Amino acid sequence: MRVPNLPDLKAAALSVVRRGPRTVLWTSDLFGFGNVLYGWLRAHARQAAGDDTVALLTATGARWLPLLDGRADALVVRRPEVGLTDRREPGAPFVFGEDFTRGQLESFLDDVVLPSSLSDPTAATLLHPDDVVVVVRRGDYWSVPEFRSRYAFDTDSYLRAALALQEEAGGPIGRVHVVSDGLGWCRAHLGWLADGGRRLTFATADQTPRDHFATMVGARRLVVTNTTFGYWGGYGATRRHGEGSIVVAPRFHARGIPRGERAVNLDPRWSIVETIAGGWVEPPPSPDDRPGPGP
Repeated sequence: MRVPNLPDLKAAALSVVRRGPRTVLWTSDLFGFGNVLYGWLRAHARQAAGDDTVALLTATGARWLPLLDGRADALVVRRPEVGLTDRREPGAPFVFGEDFTRGQLESFLDDVVLPSSLSDPTAATLLHPDDVVVVVRRGDYWSVPEFRSRYAFDTDSYLRAALALQEEAGGPIGRVHVVSDGLGWCRAHLGWLADGGRRLTFATADQTPRDHFATMVGARRLVVTNTTFGYWGGYGATRRHGEGSIVVAPRFHARGIPRGERAVNLDPRWSIVETIAGGWVEPPPSPDDRPGPGP
């Protein structure tokens, strides 16, 4: 018979105390903004159903919260405000159709995201209907070995397949506009996106991640990589443009996680790249991989 240790006893005692009426969604400090939004979405859906649920506000969330113009303030709680009796719910509610419904997502977008400064069209790059915005995640997905082995894949092969899907669904592409947390790498390696007479442009150095988000939401035609920041741009673009929106995303999300490699966050209405040349494998390291901030 195992003798309970101090952590066991503490956990047992807290489980008795934490039975108050409020639930706090315990957001990880490691989450980027895309992951944070899933917690805020859950809090919004729970509150709409009459439940007293809020999400823990992390440092990442606090940086983005002002861009929602007060619309998300009631969805979050700061750590000093967490009460002893508050229930704590861990986990990340990412699965489309299981952790959240399309209706809950659209309600959150309509109430919180789309009317806010976060999605302000004046912060977006001006786009023509036949322009395609391409979102390339670099940063820690490539510079941190643990994340690289989990998330990285052949960007060129994916983008070739994704642009082919865009042309199949939406016709000729007039311009490809790239937003990324690794614009230097993109400028050095993605010049081929101008093949076939397409114009190629990149987000300017003075644009912020908020500007990138607004650009994604403003795009009728969008290609994202395996990043939740990009997924949220896709959700916003789909809601804003409806049937006129064409979003392309990879089936792959990550290796070595319990739910498997397949992305579970994707809207079923999107066009999905199921596989790429060589498969969803980690490419060899490159001297061009540099650290970069995530959103």
